[in-house]
Amino acid sequence: MESCFGTIKTELQLVDYVDDPTADHELSGYIRYYNLERRHSGIGYDTPAEFERNQPTESITPTVPK
Repeated sequence: MESCFGTIKTELQLVDYVDDPTADHELSGYIRYYNLERRHSGIGYDTPAEFERNQPTESITPTVPK
């Protein structure tokens, strides 16, 4: 998570926004880009969305105490 915030600080142009809704809109757009389009070297140059989709799903069997 710290890496994400560091990237936001360096890649998103930090400006004084007119109001909170405008700032929310800009940040939301960047987060969509970060998760759906931006390639990440730490996960094999996939996007986070691609990486998540490609993870095997685990079947969890609930246990009942005796």
